Amino acid sequence: MSALSIYFAEKREFTKASIFIAFATATRLIGIILVFYLFLKIFEKGVNQLSKSWWTLFVAPLGVGLIGLYFQITRNNFLIIYSEHTNWGRSLSISSFEHLIFESKDLILQIFGPVKPVSINLIHFGTIFFFIFLAAISFKKIRKALWIYCLLTIIIPLTSGTYAGLPRYLLASFPLFIPFGKYLENHKSIMYVYIFLAIFIQAVFLIRFFNFEVAT
Repeated sequence: MSALSIYFAEKREFTKASIFIAFATATRLIGIILVFYLFLKIFEKGVNQLSKSWWTLFVAPLGVGLIGLYFQITRNNFLIIYSEHTNWGRSLSISSFEHLIFESKDLILQIFGPVKPVSINLIHFGTIFFFIFLAAISFKKIRKALWIYCLLTIIIPLTSGTYAGLPRYLLASFPLFIPFGKYLENHKSIMYVYIFLAIFIQAVFLIRFFNFEVAT
């Protein structure tokens, strides 16, 4: 849904983009970032375009409203999607961000301490730095609205208080991988290191999967 939403928004087919964004917002709360991205894309063309396409900004978030209404009827909880996140220890707050800092500090101390951190935690934590690298090389390579969207797909999950599960949010930032591919093409040695690490990390995930280990 994210890919189709971005595809049509980049082609300035805002009606189609808003429909796919509505589906995206119905599946995950993070999809609401696409609504902001759509606003930026429309605003890029100026006030005249905004006056023509303003109504798509009301269509785009319909998904989260409709799914909330469904859960209100069936579960008597309009905000069940958000409340489920809080049950997992995730919430958007200052205290959650402070928890993220302490969690990161503990992991860094473990790296240099006698008891090493679990490999999956290292992968999740390393995703932050990989994202920073991707964002840096993509800053002037993709349009600003798209870059801001990618930035928010990582920053907002981080403010929930943990970096666990961050790799799956990085997938939503797939536009960053387009200039990254060009970068690897021009830096062969880094490309080989990246391929090796990608295979190694995938192997770790597969081993954990077949051992019925949780992802966090």
